[in-house]
Amino acid sequence: MSFSAGTFSINSTGQPVVAGTSISASVFNAFTADIATGLSTCMLKDGTQTATAGIGFFAGTVSLPGITFGTDTATGFYRIGLNNTGFAINGTKLLDLSSALVAVTGAMTISTTLSAGATSVTTLAASDTVTVTKATNATFAA
Repeated sequence: MSFSAGTFSINSTGQPVVAGTSISASVFNAFTADIATGLSTCMLKDGTQTATAGIGFFAGTVSLPGITFGTDTATGFYRIGLNNTGFAINGTKLLDLSSALVAVTGAMTISTTLSAGATSVTTLAASDTVTVTKATNATFAA
């Protein structure tokens, strides 16, 4: 028996059984062992198993992310491009994440302290611009 893309294929010796065929213990046991092997390679949706390899997801788009939450299919993670991931809410890009950039689209609220290295800012006015320099430059504008 093989399992691929969510489909079991019955290809065990002696399968499928046709009418009038005696079912031997060895054929039946081989068949049930194949089923057990196939089921053992599945991840359960209740979270009781841990993945043992990387899981590939549909790349998605800003309006239909590849990783979504329940019935909210317009909110989630999607692939913007090579080494570049986005997070969308209601089909609108909120975050753009890459090795060189973290970009927020729209307003950003910081509830406590914005800090980088030895510099921290606890209060920002709506017109403030904060520039943080550490190895590379990043600018946060209110």
